[in-house]
Amino acid sequence: MRNRDITLDVLRGLGILLVVFAHTNTTALSTVIYSFHMPLFFVISGCALTYSSQVQSVGIRRYVRSLAIPYLVFSLISFVYWAGIEWKFRPSDLAPIYSGSLGLLDVRIQEFLNIFTAYSVNGAFEYNIVMWFLPCLFCSMVVYKWLKLHTGQWLSLCVIGLTALYFLTEDYMPVLPWCLEIAFVALPFVWVGDKCYAWVRNNNHWGLIIISLIIIIGGLLFTNHRVDMRTHGFTNWWIFYPIALSFIYLLIKLSGVVVQYERGVLQWMGRNSLIIMCLHEPIKRVTLKLFSIFMGWDIAEIRDSLLLSIVVVVFIILIILPLTNIINRYLPVVIGKPIKKNDNISLHSSL
Repeated sequence: MRNRDITLDVLRGLGILLVVFAHTNTTALSTVIYSFHMPLFFVISGCALTYSSQVQSVGIRRYVRSLAIPYLVFSLISFVYWAGIEWKFRPSDLAPIYSGSLGLLDVRIQEFLNIFTAYSVNGAFEYNIVMWFLPCLFCSMVVYKWLKLHTGQWLSLCVIGLTALYFLTEDYMPVLPWCLEIAFVALPFVWVGDKCYAWVRNNNHWGLIIISLIIIIGGLLFTNHRVDMRTHGFTNWWIFYPIALSFIYLLIKLSGVVVQYERGVLQWMGRNSLIIMCLHEPIKRVTLKLFSIFMGWDIAEIRDSLLLSIVVVVFIILIILPLTNIINRYLPVVIGKPIKKNDNISLHSSL
C-alpha cells in the first residue's frame, strides 16, 4: 500500500481553484487559464496511476464507481435544479443536441437525454456545463489503461496515433457518445502524467523551467485563441500541447514548493475536487446573480473585474464547504469513496 501523495493533492487543489476562477472571470487571465486547466486534470489522472493498486486490470469497475456514478448523480441533481427552478428565470432556446427526428424535442428533454449519451455538441450540458469532463475522463482512462495493458512497448505510438487520428480527421470526426473523440485528444496528457510525474516531481531543472516560460510567453503571443476542449475549440496541436504541458510542469514544481509550507486549504480542495467540480457551476450562477442584485452591478461587470471575481470564488467555495462535509459523511458512495476506512489511495483518477 502506498502513502497518499500530498503534492498531488495540492496540485489538484491549485487546479480546481483555477477552474472555478476561470469559469467565473472573463478577463484575459481566464483565457490563459483555459489553455491548461482541463489538460491539467488529465495529466493528474496519469499521475495517479502511480498509486493505483489495480495495475494489472483495465479497471472499468473502478472508473464506473469513481467517475461514471458521480457523473450521473450530479448531472441528475443539476438537471432537476436547472429544469425545475433556473429555467423559470433563464429559459434557453439553444440549438437541438440531436439531429433528425429528435431535433424537435423541447430543450429540456434534449438535455435530459444527453445526460446518458453525453454528446459534447451545440448547447449540451447547459444544466451544468462542466459535467462533460467526467465521461470524457472515464473514456480516456479506460482507453489508456487498455492500451497500457495490451500494447506493451507500442503504448506511446498508439497514444500518438489515436491523437493524430483526431487532428487529421477533425473536420470529419463525428461527435461520439461520452465525449470519446475528446478523450483521444486527452490521451497524451494521461500518458505524460503516467510516465513523467515522478521524474518531474523529484528532479529540479532550472533549464526546463526557463524553457517552459519561453514556450508559454511565445505561444501566448503567437495566438489569442481561447482553448475549450468541451466545444472542440483547440488551437493548432503544436501550440496547444506545448503551452498546456509547460504550464502543468510549472504547476507541479509549484505544488512541490507549497507542500513544504502552508498547504491545508489547497490539500482540502484537492481531496474534495470532485465535489467542487460538480457543484461550483450552478452555485456560481446563483452567487453572481445575488452579487448583481445587492451591488446593483451587471453580472458581466462583476465577471470582468479581477477583484470581484476572486471574492465570488471565495463565496462559492464557502458555500460548497458544508455540502462537501455532508456528502463525505453521509453520501460517500455518490463520489466513489473507498469503503475501507484506512485506504489512503485516492480512487479518483484526477478529482
